[in-house]
Amino acid sequence: MFPVNAGAPGYRGDENTDETPGDVAMLPCTIEQFLAVFAAYNAAIWPARVVAYLVGEAAVALVFSRAAWSDRAIAAALSLMWL
Repeated sequence: MFPVNAGAPGYRGDENTDETPGDVAMLPCTIEQFLAVFAAYNAAIWPARVVAYLVGEAAVALVFSRAAWSDRAIAAALSLMWL
């Protein structure tokens, strides 16, 4: 198993030499702080999520449309989602 601190500034490589395959890397924060990052991210981008669902539903509806331009609109929606 690779050392947890490998690549960290000041890592010499001789610490923690008794690692076993069951060793777990420790996070530099608590679980509550880690999950709070996801909560803050989701709260910050929620309008984009609504727009994404609307664009996706429009693309699915256009699959069943017989309009000549529907294929281009679907491609544009997929391109927008790719970003």
